[in-house]
Amino acid sequence: MSVDQKIQKDILFDHWFRHAGTGLAVVSNEGAFLMVNESFCRMLGYAEHELQRLSFHEIMRFGEAAATSELLAHTQQDGRQAQHLEQTFVRKDGRMVWMQLHITIADSVMQHFLVEMHEISEQKRLEQQLREYEERFHSILENHPELVFLYSESDGLVYISPACEKLTGYTADELLSNPYAIQVHNLTSNKQQFESALRGEPLNFEMSYLHKDERTLYVNVTSVPITCGGKIESLFCIVKDVTNEKLKSERLEQAENLYHLISENSQDIITITDKYGIVQYTSPAITRVLGYKPEEVIGLYGGNQWEQNEVREFESSSPFQDSLEVLVTAPNLHKDGHIVYMENKIRAICDEQGEIVQFLAIARDITERLAAEEGYRRIVEDSPDMVIITRGQQWLFINEAGTALIGCNDKSEVMQQPFIQYIAPKYRDLIEARLLEVAGGQTVELIEHKLIRADGSIIHVESKSMPTVFKGEAAIYTVIRDITERKRTQDLLINSEKLSVSGQLAAGIAHEIRNPLAAIKGFLQLMRSGQPTKQEYLQIISEEMSRIEDILSELLVLAKPQISKRTPKDIGQLIQQTVTLLSTQAILNSIEVKVLTDDELPLLVCDENQIKQVMINFIKNALEASASGGMIEVSVRRLDPTAIEIVIRDKGCGISKDRLARLGEPFYTTKEKGTGLGLMVSRRIIQSHGGTFSVTSTVNVGTSVTITFPTQRADERIGINVH
Repeated sequence: MSVDQKIQKDILFDHWFRHAGTGLAVVSNEGAFLMVNESFCRMLGYAEHELQRLSFHEIMRFGEAAATSELLAHTQQDGRQAQHLEQTFVRKDGRMVWMQLHITIADSVMQHFLVEMHEISEQKRLEQQLREYEERFHSILENHPELVFLYSESDGLVYISPACEKLTGYTADELLSNPYAIQVHNLTSNKQQFESALRGEPLNFEMSYLHKDERTLYVNVTSVPITCGGKIESLFCIVKDVTNEKLKSERLEQAENLYHLISENSQDIITITDKYGIVQYTSPAITRVLGYKPEEVIGLYGGNQWEQNEVREFESSSPFQDSLEVLVTAPNLHKDGHIVYMENKIRAICDEQGEIVQFLAIARDITERLAAEEGYRRIVEDSPDMVIITRGQQWLFINEAGTALIGCNDKSEVMQQPFIQYIAPKYRDLIEARLLEVAGGQTVELIEHKLIRADGSIIHVESKSMPTVFKGEAAIYTVIRDITERKRTQDLLINSEKLSVSGQLAAGIAHEIRNPLAAIKGFLQLMRSGQPTKQEYLQIISEEMSRIEDILSELLVLAKPQISKRTPKDIGQLIQQTVTLLSTQAILNSIEVKVLTDDELPLLVCDENQIKQVMINFIKNALEASASGGMIEVSVRRLDPTAIEIVIRDKGCGISKDRLARLGEPFYTTKEKGTGLGLMVSRRIIQSHGGTFSVTSTVNVGTSVTITFPTQRADERIGINVH
């Protein structure tokens, strides 16, 4: 190359170097700027002479100079192999800028480098923004509550979010490796949906499939096409679980169908109105009940069929102020002009804010029921027994007989205090417990108790309660009967039978008393004759007198009228005392009475006199049925922790089956001179103590009477009256 050519080349290089749009610099091995062009200065904000006082490393961001030095070293080693680097520099104004460096060797002898520099700050900003967008997008996909997936025509399922595991039971990796792991219903139809979407048609459809745990799930699939160069490459799809909504919709549809079926076939009139009472729907029953066709009342005010006075009274009472449901009985005008009494149950329907938006009314024809209730009311009013209807402590009804039984002049006077206040205090807990049972739907048995009248006097009553409905609501119906006179009659009957038994025993007792009197008389005569008084004579006289005293005491206890009082008693001792009283009759007939009792029997809370009367009746019957030389066995044992059993057995003539069936009937007896009251009275006494008894007998073999008593107070157990 000639000198001129070389000069020309240098001039061209210098011109290109100075005015090139790319930043150019010649840098020494130590990093000093030997030459810089205008573009290089403009990129970094320095003048050429300012850069020549700085080194290449000084304008780099802190910490990156080492990487650049290493790059220069690589360039030097590789010779003509260009090195590329993206690096941040600090402009003179302090702003950081991204540069793309292209470094080559400018002079291998002098070890100078040519640095080409392009600013790529905007590119880097866009790349950073793209990465952030990608991270956000990935985060949205990974954390989206709905299942998200990408689907392409060529590659099929490209991406699926982790939400798939909750919705399908399979992990994302399992589905990406085997998309057909899910058993999709109507698979062919669903594939066609995706193919249509890839052609640009909107995709929004429901599909169902089997979850891994074999549950059927329903989902809604919506897709957005992803295009490139005007062509749809793939589909971005969102899958939402709509199983609950689907099931609710199906149940709602079923409910609507059922409601339609009920309303169209109901015997009651079902009406829906808006919040102003304008009829929106009424069932066909209105034609049968009131004579109108449904279309004749739709759009009209719902109260048009009511009598106008009833409408005004209903509207002025603000019926839905305290409750969303009211029950109204009102006369309705039939289309032909006659009155039909209807019971209307009206319910307000509210929106989410609690504002009334509709009314639902169910109206029932109660004309016949009211007529029947009026007849029933007259029957109840004319009943000789006290009839009351209550709900809790609230009076709802009392008839005239009840008012008279309480002793008040009118019903309002009776109802001034709670019903339970008319019950004697002893029985209040029992009656309240029974009323709770009835309120629960049970019917309780007849019991006896005491009632306090308005004047403070106490009467004996029996009552029975049962659940009922009064004016459309649950209530308690109770019948109370005054049994004061019957109780007096029963007491007289018991005393009469007791005196009868005493009279029958008198002859035998007289004979029994005569024997010790003869002995006493003989010893007194010996003592008067001057014979020396012996101590054993006095002892015998004392024993015989005690014997007479015991017999007379038992007879007086039996015969003397007493106020019934129940106290704990030793049943074994009571039976032994009864046997002592009857021992005279047993001895006269050469019959042995044997008493067998368990050790440590529980005490029986009883009326001592009444229990003795029962024992006398049964043992005396056994004596009369037994032949001379026979034996009667009376055994007492504990049946269980709460009961004792008494069995009286004889080996007498027995009772035939036809006669055994009639035992206990008033005035029926198997004896020539019997009254027929003994067994009836005994049954009453046993029942009043909460006990039971049974009789078994075989002709010419003998009879057994079994009596069972509870060891707790009878009145506490079942509420039997004690007086």
